Amino acid sequence: MTGYTGTGLNRLARQWLMRDTRRRPEVFLTFDDGPHPVGTPAILDVLRRHGVPATFFLIGGAAERFPAGVDAILADGHLVGNHSWDHRGFGRLGALGQWRQMHAADRVLARHDGRRRRPFRAPQGRFRPAFGLWLQLVRRGPVHWSLDSEDGESTDAAALVERFRQRPPVPGDVVLFHDDSPATPLALEELLPAWQAAGLSFATLPGWEVAR
Repeated sequence: MTGYTGTGLNRLARQWLMRDTRRRPEVFLTFDDGPHPVGTPAILDVLRRHGVPATFFLIGGAAERFPAGVDAILADGHLVGNHSWDHRGFGRLGALGQWRQMHAADRVLARHDGRRRRPFRAPQGRFRPAFGLWLQLVRRGPVHWSLDSEDGESTDAAALVERFRQRPPVPGDVVLFHDDSPATPLALEELLPAWQAAGLSFATLPGWEVAR
């Protein structure tokens, strides 16, 4: 077994990783692959208008290139997590290589919020078992998701909205979005008020105080 993924035989692993959120009353929106110079500000604008907190899993290299995006996320009261240094080929690295990617991103992100520890989500949910065990021991995750928007596969906001109408989030869900999908902010503009009208509430991932 080279690492966990989001499908198939890893269902029990996913349930274990979701144990801190699945009994919670809130929905947890998460955004991967930022900060993005266009997508991140658009998403922040929608979240701000609807008063919805979220967790952003940022790529260290992108944070270094677009530091204003990190600061904007923090200024709006969202939680910043680690999504590796550059995302590419993460699942093929050994456990030490994965740790080095995480550590490099940690150093850049800490310049913005002073946080020495933050939640970690592996690119594509793939990580070596030894690295995953270490993350568990130090209580940094790995953070998974229970509901994938699949926004990385479509630029059609209407299709994204329809997907969530077919399977809306429920309390305890961790929903996966991406900063760099142009469909995401457009879809959220329609989805968030509908979810709030249905009685859903939102929070950053539990167990992590938001930096102020």
